[in-house]
Amino acid sequence: CFSASATIDGDGDTVIWPTGVLRVAYLGRATSKAMVAIGPSIINSAFTTAGCVALLFFCTIEIFVKVGVILLLSSLVSICFSVFVLPSMLRLCGPVHFLRTLSKQGFVLVGLVVVCGIAVLLLWILAEFAGIRVVGPS
Repeated sequence: CFSASATIDGDGDTVIWPTGVLRVAYLGRATSKAMVAIGPSIINSAFTTAGCVALLFFCTIEIFVKVGVILLLSSLVSICFSVFVLPSMLRLCGPVHFLRTLSKQGFVLVGLVVVCGIAVLLLWILAEFAGIRVVGPS
């Protein structure tokens, strides 16, 4: 039994593939286009961050050196994930149809507000009822 799917990608090209067989090839092409478009920006921001953090290594105040190490390590991990792991995952199981509509943006915004509200509520509950001191701006 042979089943096929046809879609129109972002360039207006009609893409026809056997269901599940050439999906990875299509996603590979889309991922490659995305990495070519935003890859240089990711690498440039990594070098900028590394250059700024490198100046912290020469400080005489020890806390700045420790913060510099933390920033450098977290930047290295995030760059490695965004350049190597994320494209691989998008190629294997990324969305075939990605359409950013106003309703989807609104849904994400509402979800973000709800998550932040729950976090603030949890901190308030901990401060009021559990006796945990939550330090904030005074």
